[in-house]
Parts: sequence; C-alpha cells; structure tokens
Amino acid sequence: HVVEQLQEWLPSWSAAPVFFVDQGLLRDGGVDVGSDLPRGIKAWLDIVAKHGVRVVLIDTIDKATGRRLLKKSSKDNTGYLSLKQVERIENHARALGINVLWAGGLGMRDAFVMGKLGLFGIYVTSAAATIIPVGGAYIRDPGLSGVKEPSKEGVLRTKILLEAGFLVAKLPEDTAKEISIVAEILLAALDTSDAPTITRESTALASLCLTGWQMYWKKSAAFG
Repeated sequence: HVVEQLQEWLPSWSAAPVFFVDQGLLRDGGVDVGSDLPRGIKAWLDIVAKHGVRVVLIDTIDKATGRRLLKKSSKDNTGYLSLKQVERIENHARALGINVLWAGGLGMRDAFVMGKLGLFGIYVTSAAATIIPVGGAYIRDPGLSGVKEPSKEGVLRTKILLEAGFLVAKLPEDTAKEISIVAEILLAALDTSDAPTITRESTALASLCLTGWQMYWKKSAAFG
C-alpha cells in the first residue's frame, strides 16, 4: 500500500523502494527468511512491479553485526545470498522490467564477480571510502573519531573492477583471460594494501577495459 501511494504521488518516476535482506518478508502465507529469502524477494518484486516501479534497491540494514549481502561460500553464515541466488533474482527482476541496485557490505572482489552477471548496478560505500577526521559540529563528539568519505581512487577502482567483470563474461576467451589475470593481481594487492602494485595494476586494468569496450561495441554492432 505504501508503494502504491508513493507511486501515485510520483507518476513519472520510481521512488526506488528498498528490500532489506536481514529483515526478510512477512506475508499472509508465511515468513520468508533464511533459505526462503529468495522466494520472499521475488514475491516483493512481483508486488512492486504491479505499481510501475522500475528501480529498486536490495540491501542490508544492520551493518553493525557484520552481516553482508553475499555469501563467500555455501557454508558462510555472514552472508545472505549466494551469487547463483542473486543471478536468479536478477533474471526475475529483468523479466518484470525492474532494474535492481545491489548493496550490503560489498567489496572490490564483489564488484568484479557481480560485474560478470551484467547487473544494472551496485551500491558500494565502505570499500570505496577512506576515514577522515571529523569536523564542524561533530568535532566535539567523543564517540566519533572519524567519518567515511568516498575517494576518487576508490570509486574509480570499483568502476574498473565492475566493468572488468562484465567484459570477462562477454569477450572472447583469450581477451577475457588477460583481463581476469590483471584483475586478480589488483584484488590480491588490495587485500595486502600493496600501494605501488594497486596503482600500477589499476592503470593496467583500466587500459585493458578500454580496449575491451571497443571490442565489445564492435561485436555488438556486428550483430545489431
């Protein structure tokens, strides 16, 4: 009812409702949490689609617990959804004409692997930000030692890794392998905070992606 009312106020654009995976879905027929979470998300997508919603956000709300959107493995209890589940939900949303933004503790490696799915978009905060000293009205707050501010380098790396993942899934095997190798070197350097390697491989990956995009659009034009 809330989505329906908001869409009546804003008939020409979507208010982008959000589904928090750590809350699940309560409906007349039951509760969709845990292993039933994908079913709840799909039911929610069905509902918002009926009211003309075209963009949604799927996220986590309780960041302090350390829970995150993606599982690292089948036995990972800190994540809510596997990559395969994300792919199935994404396909369901596309069939309904809905674009999904994905968020929830996503890191640089997540940007790369989710790029392979050709997602509409991801929402990354902490991984693309640096801690800076507080200022202004907050400087007297003893419990707030710093705030997160997106960095140009962090945002650019997220963009490059997302594009690299997309291109790896779309380009011929030899070119895709070359991009994947450099991406993995960059991700390993990010894991160890190896600044010189991060700078060098970020530049190398950006160059490969530029060439990759040129190949991709030529290929698309040939089949278009």
